[in-house]
Amino acid sequence: MSEADAYYDSLIAQGYPPHEALPYTQQHYPHFAGPRLAAPTPPQQQVVYAPVLTGLPTGQAHALTPTAHEASKMGWVTLGLMVASLVLAIYAVNSAAWMSGEVEEGGEVVTIDMGLSKMRIGMEGFGIPIPYDSFFCQEDWCGDAKSAGTAGQAGLAIGILALGGASIMTFMKQQGKEVPPFAMMLGLVGSLAIIIGAMAWYTMFPTPDDMVLEFIGLDLSLGIAFYAAIIAGVLGIAGSVTSLMD
Repeated sequence: MSEADAYYDSLIAQGYPPHEALPYTQQHYPHFAGPRLAAPTPPQQQVVYAPVLTGLPTGQAHALTPTAHEASKMGWVTLGLMVASLVLAIYAVNSAAWMSGEVEEGGEVVTIDMGLSKMRIGMEGFGIPIPYDSFFCQEDWCGDAKSAGTAGQAGLAIGILALGGASIMTFMKQQGKEVPPFAMMLGLVGSLAIIIGAMAWYTMFPTPDDMVLEFIGLDLSLGIAFYAAIIAGVLGIAGSVTSLMD
């Protein structure tokens, strides 16, 4: 900085405006043309820094972005098990063959099927359904059979609803939709409900010795509907296990 510049700056510092400080300075320094202008500073460029993810192995940064679940073979296996379990449970709750037997009466074969809410007496392909709470079933064991059937129906109803929900959620998951975390537990809950319902019916249902039926030599045993309910529960549990492996 020259002496002229220093003198000019001192006048500005004392409060002189520039248009007065300039002539005063030129009186002492005739060649003073005015304060030197600083070289213009080039405009700064705005730098945008991309976020850098640290602490992650190479190639895993994209995992932070939610992605839809892709269909898998194990997912289809789970869905198949759930649907099979659901179909068997629906068959069991509507079937009258929870306990079955047959006897020969007057040269004719008479079949007896005991269901959850009624029994069926058949002969030559023709069957007569008799509800446990009807006028034609007034024995003490009829009330016990009805109570057992109510317990079984409750367990299977809960199981069917839960398995239906689990099947829908599994299908949605296979289509890439997001499902609640508890969705896959529905299958396990439903399967256990079916097994518990079936075993409750088996425990509460009167034994053949307690039944007063007008057929001599009738031998009753567990029917296909009972086993269908148990298999439905096992398939549902298997589907719940495969869903955890997916």
